[in-house]
Amino acid sequence: MSEIFSELVNDENSNNCEKSSDDGGSSNSDNEPEIQYDESDDSDTEEEEVSDLRNHVVCGRTWTYISQTKNNVEIQNPSRMSSLTINSEHVKTIDECFYLFINKEIIDTVIRHTNNKAMESVLPNQKWKLVDETEIDAFFGLLLLIGRFRESRERKQDLWKQDTSFSRSCYAAIMSRDRFTNILKYIRFDESATRDERKSTDKLAPLRQIVNVFTENCKKSYSATNTGCVDEQLMTFRGRCSFKVYMASKPGKYGIKIWTLCYA
Repeated sequence: MSEIFSELVNDENSNNCEKSSDDGGSSNSDNEPEIQYDESDDSDTEEEEVSDLRNHVVCGRTWTYISQTKNNVEIQNPSRMSSLTINSEHVKTIDECFYLFINKEIIDTVIRHTNNKAMESVLPNQKWKLVDETEIDAFFGLLLLIGRFRESRERKQDLWKQDTSFSRSCYAAIMSRDRFTNILKYIRFDESATRDERKSTDKLAPLRQIVNVFTENCKKSYSATNTGCVDEQLMTFRGRCSFKVYMASKPGKYGIKIWTLCYA
């Protein structure tokens, strides 16, 4: 009996020694495995939690939030080759810039047809003073000023009033009211004798010659880029015109629709 008891005691002591040796080994940092945390996994988990919070359920349909990608995609800028041309690179004044587009050919055409129309229309007892280059330049300048001050819908009698509180003194200093009214009445841009024939195939016949010269002047004055955007533009106009359109989305509503090629 004593022998059996001693054997049980020895077995229990041996087990205690093995257990203590295991505990001591676990305190050793060399034998303990190092736990490594993956930061990317944590960040992905956080992003998933944020995206889950940003999800919305509308009318039983879940709208899932998609986070931005981490890959930075390099966007290559399109090549830009826009520049001034030989005709425009030396321009320094406003007058020089204006004459790049409204050149002498256009001005001479307007003067010739305006004088012809006035000579045909004035009464025999009236005498028409021929419009020259200086006067037509002043006339164009007045139109630009009136448009600049947004006074195109004002009565001409009000624009030339002596009371400067309701008018601008520069208008009367440039040209008299009656002369401005007469030029505005008879100004023409084409030959009226052949207009009806040309209008049968071209709705822009009254302005076609001027528009063609103006377009060529634009091409000669600026070298466009190789990238652009085609957009529509409504030139506000409420006069008589066969191709006048109505666009409810535009501020002016009525006018002439023009397709333009725009460059950044």
